Amino acid sequence: MSRQRRRPGKFVGALLSAEDYEKLSHLYASSLEPSLAAFIRKKVFEKPVRTIYRDRAYDDFIEAAIQLKNALTNHAVHIDSQTWLMEEISRIKELLIKIEEYVSNSKKHKRSS
Repeated sequence: MSRQRRRPGKFVGALLSAEDYEKLSHLYASSLEPSLAAFIRKKVFEKPVRTIYRDRAYDDFIEAAIQLKNALTNHAVHIDSQTWLMEEISRIKELLIKIEEYVSNSKKHKRSS
């Protein structure tokens, strides 16, 4: 008796242009799917695909905080750095206000949906 391996399903192949493959790769890169095949399978059958969304306001805040931390640890405090420090503190305050507005707007949007 010869044992034959059975595939769980049928194989489907597709030829994509370089532009289409680039778009597909970009969409797949932002997803949390373990493989490209799993991503395509979910898209074809219109199942939900978990994706990663970056919050730009939060990224800006973290970048400013890192710059502030580096400036405080690397520079001696004198008049010029105090002026720079005050400017950075005001920038961070502005970013915090933007983050607060973003969060409150997103909560309002979720409630209205």
